[in-house]
Amino acid sequence: MFNEKSITVQAWIRQINQGAVTFNDVPALFNLRDVVGSILDINKEVE
Repeated sequence: MFNEKSITVQAWIRQINQGAVTFNDVPALFNLRDVVGSILDINKEVE
């Protein structure tokens, strides 16, 4: 349902990167946590 281009995913990534929330705050809604987690992992590998 969600993918890396979904506005919901992008909003969660932005909030996590700003330190407003943590990954644990991401709700288990369909595949939202999986997609957000994979983007965070990819970003971590790049740094």
